[in-house]
Amino acid sequence: MFKNYWKTAVRNIARYKGYSFINIISLSVAMAFCILIFLYIKHEYSYDKFHKNGREIYQVYAGSESMIIDVSENLGPALARQYPEIKTMITYGFAEAEVKVGSNRFKERVYAANIPFFDTFTFPLEQGHDPFSPKNPDVMVISSKTAEKYFGKESPIGGVISVNFGDQYHDFIISGVTRSIPDNSSIHFDMIIPTREAMFADEEKEGSGWQIFEFGTFIRLSSKVKIADLEKKSNLFLEEHLGEVFQKANLDPKEFKLFFIPLEDLHMKSESTSGGLAPTGNPLHSLLLTGIGLLVLLISCFNFINLTIARSSHRFKEIGVRKVAGAGRFSLIKQFMFESLAVSGFALIISILIVEILRPLFNNLAGKNLTLEQNLYNIPTLLFLLVMVLVIGTLSGLYPALLTSRVDLVNVIKRKHRIAGKKHFSRFVVVFQFALSLFLIIESTIIYKQKNYLITKDLGFEQKNILAIHTKTGKNNGNDGETLLHLFKDKLAGHPYIKALTGSSGILDKNLSAFIRKKDGTPVITITQRIDYDYLDTLGIQLAAGRNFSKGSNSETSNAVLVNETFVKTFEIENPIGKPVTGMEHGKLKDPIIIGVVKDFNYISLRENIYPMILHLDKKNDIGFIVVKMDPTGIPKTLNDLKALWTQFRPEKTFEYFFLDDDIKLHYRMEERWNQIMGTSSFFAVLIAALGLFGLTGISIARRFKEIGIRRVMGATSLEIVKMINREFLLLVGTANLIIWPISYYISSKWLENFAYRTTLTPLEFIFGGAIVLGVAALTISSQAIRASFLNPAVVLRDE
Repeated sequence: MFKNYWKTAVRNIARYKGYSFINIISLSVAMAFCILIFLYIKHEYSYDKFHKNGREIYQVYAGSESMIIDVSENLGPALARQYPEIKTMITYGFAEAEVKVGSNRFKERVYAANIPFFDTFTFPLEQGHDPFSPKNPDVMVISSKTAEKYFGKESPIGGVISVNFGDQYHDFIISGVTRSIPDNSSIHFDMIIPTREAMFADEEKEGSGWQIFEFGTFIRLSSKVKIADLEKKSNLFLEEHLGEVFQKANLDPKEFKLFFIPLEDLHMKSESTSGGLAPTGNPLHSLLLTGIGLLVLLISCFNFINLTIARSSHRFKEIGVRKVAGAGRFSLIKQFMFESLAVSGFALIISILIVEILRPLFNNLAGKNLTLEQNLYNIPTLLFLLVMVLVIGTLSGLYPALLTSRVDLVNVIKRKHRIAGKKHFSRFVVVFQFALSLFLIIESTIIYKQKNYLITKDLGFEQKNILAIHTKTGKNNGNDGETLLHLFKDKLAGHPYIKALTGSSGILDKNLSAFIRKKDGTPVITITQRIDYDYLDTLGIQLAAGRNFSKGSNSETSNAVLVNETFVKTFEIENPIGKPVTGMEHGKLKDPIIIGVVKDFNYISLRENIYPMILHLDKKNDIGFIVVKMDPTGIPKTLNDLKALWTQFRPEKTFEYFFLDDDIKLHYRMEERWNQIMGTSSFFAVLIAALGLFGLTGISIARRFKEIGIRRVMGATSLEIVKMINREFLLLVGTANLIIWPISYYISSKWLENFAYRTTLTPLEFIFGGAIVLGVAALTISSQAIRASFLNPAVVLRDE
């Protein structure tokens, strides 16, 4: 039986080559989309599942519903001392640190962790043994990738790599090499060194170079302990142990609590990426990608259904013969379903080839390194492919099979049979397909418009041709950045291509935060930034009231500040000039006086509103960035001069810089990626819909050959024939526009609400999308209609 079904299916596919090609290609493209999205989602939800003890490990941080605070360096040891339920405690630090191998310097991802790290996490060694122990405080474990980079095929065990801790290099002996760290690991390190336990003995102690590390905390619980019990016991922990830390930050510890995030949920359910962990995933992105894949798949399935029904009349004789031979309705349904599954199976084979072609593009858009080879032979992927073929084959073939199997034998013999209602269904499918395609085009256009708005919006300061040089200073460097700034100013005075030169403790989102309370006691995150006298002029930041800092006025370094307009509004300060910032203690600043108000400027992502900001001269915060405003005609020479000067004064450290406008664009990589994803999806959706319309138009024209011939005999011109054929289908596409426009408007409006600053929706985005869809439909239909309009009436009507 199945052999007969198979032969019939192959013959029908070969007989109707054009329609089979359309069905298989459209299904293949849709399946390829779904396979890529499946691989992405599977990878996202597989993070950190490879750790043997993963279900017992939790990341711990302190925070409230609205903010996370950095007390991790002190948090872990205190937790471990108080709660015996904690089997091991991992305090780890992360830094993009400079390392030295021989005479060469590089920048690597360096982790620092206490001794139980390798006992807690599963990072097997491929070389070496006993990586961390109290007897070996100056050892290092490196990744296999790092070993190959520095030592090639030679064994790195016993080799020496020096790590810079802000003020000096420290030598570490390589004791082990880990296997390749999986892509789906939240922890990625090039090299890892042990922390010194003594640094945590005194919470007030400022360990030397370790301050360059950003610290985080993990704990591993005993297998029988429930995390809910530990959460209840730790409610008062912050107030008991870290009261002074909160007091210094002007915060109430009662407003905060400890959060325990399971390691296996860290990637998809946590918003904290402190300590150099991989950026967290977003379940919404997986949901959106799934939605896009399903939309493209629906368009393809409807293509299959529409074309199958449209050309069903060509198989009436076959159906009649089968019924005369004794075939029942169920037998016919099985035949048509088998053919549908066969087409779906062929499409799957081609889709795997398409996946390999599209994979580099998809990886670039998604920021992943997905491979089909690693996933093709595991059970979840094989089950997904099998289920996809069965579901698509069933959904695509069931309705046409039920409809076609109802054919009445007598009417088939008399050639009077027609499938009732098929025209209405075909019209619905055309409208549905192009509505979905139009939706993707409109959303892609709006994402592109918003991205451009974010990049081109006036931020309130100059960003073109502004260079920022990282001074690489730490807590133990004193005023190293300040000294370097003055050296640069002296040596580069009168440089033909440098318009201005200044410095600051941070730049853009690289700022320091403080908490200042409003009149009602509510703590407000306030950005505090140490600047140089020339900062406002160099970046073109304007004053709204008051004055700038006065050069040579030593008193202003400890009792004067500038604030932004948002600060004045947030803290409800009337006539702010001369008023104190009550409750502020920051370095030498205590209740400083406001001498000026700067106009608001967007120093962080435009997704967020502007925070209150304080600019000051307090040298307790060193200069972290030297900011250079350059003449665009001399950028290459200026860069060479800056690098030469850096090498002269800071030969032990690499010269690192970035341009402000480039750094700003990095904030909007996600919008750029989604724009490319939506644009690519739109292209394939329209292509699949156009293929379906091409086939449907061909079938419609074939049924109207006699009508077209008669119209030609009656004097109709080729243009009139083309208009007649276009009219019906273009009316359906126009209907798709009217249906989807309000839906797209609503969804786009909701999406734009995620941005504090956003573009406005205009009719142009919707008209543009509609014009593309109408244009593609018109070209698709006309290509068939023009050919039909030139048919010879004598040939068409000769059997009459």
